[in-house]
Amino acid sequence: MISAEAALVGCRFAFYLGALFLWGAASVCLLVPGDLQARLWHSLRGPVDVAIGLVITATLATLPVRSAAITGGWGRALDPATLQLVALQTRIGAAWRYQLGAALLLLFLAVVSRSRPQCLATSLTVALAAAFLLAAPVLSGHAALHGGWLQWVHRANDWLHMLAGGFWFGALYPVWRLLGHLEERDDRSSAVIGLINFSRAGHIAVAVIILTGISNTWLILGGWPSAAASLYQMLLWVKIALAALMVGIALLNRYRFVPMIGSDARALRCLKCYTILEITLAIGVMGLVAAFGMLSPA
Repeated sequence: MISAEAALVGCRFAFYLGALFLWGAASVCLLVPGDLQARLWHSLRGPVDVAIGLVITATLATLPVRSAAITGGWGRALDPATLQLVALQTRIGAAWRYQLGAALLLLFLAVVSRSRPQCLATSLTVALAAAFLLAAPVLSGHAALHGGWLQWVHRANDWLHMLAGGFWFGALYPVWRLLGHLEERDDRSSAVIGLINFSRAGHIAVAVIILTGISNTWLILGGWPSAAASLYQMLLWVKIALAALMVGIALLNRYRFVPMIGSDARALRCLKCYTILEITLAIGVMGLVAAFGMLSPA
């Protein structure tokens, strides 16, 4: 049987996958002008529903899995007294209650979008709800190692890191779809504006990721990860390597293939392929974060 710790990694991974996609996808749609914005958001309806499902499922599963991890086995995972104790009397439980409230808000938006599509469930409201949701992990993560004002600084830094990384990851699939609109005469100008806006915002997001990532490393470790025997630090280096590769691909796309779109038909195909590669690498990064975020930094 799978261990409670492994199941918790799975819950964390599913949560990150869903929440970060919702934040980034909804945010990037706001950068697309005109009628294309609404059509792009509508085309993401299926992936958005899947992402909300991942968030809800991961959130509901997290409490019993946490209970199993704390008690050392699955025997008391669904025990009402244990669940109540973990949910109401621990820091982990407080973070879970916050996460549950934000997840239910997202579910409410999904239901409203089916009955009144022009009312509440727009990309803006989903983006705000997802940003609210992404504050949940920082309430019980490594920021809890500190006390006082430094704990809140660390939490704010973690949140900014996730928002910047989530914007980049979540935007990639909508951007991939947006690239297809470059081949449609009526949508080309709006698609170009949307891609330019994404490029500008993406530069800011990458800068924030780097700065907050460095700050986070120093807040947790007090310096660069240098302990070869630490699994946490080893996985952190793997994450850094994957993120650096993603930055390299993004720069290649922006400064080599984008200027070639009008003159070389292969440029658009390369952009689409490398965007898919970025998505794959980003999913790998989230898997690593889900795993080493539970480990001791030492």
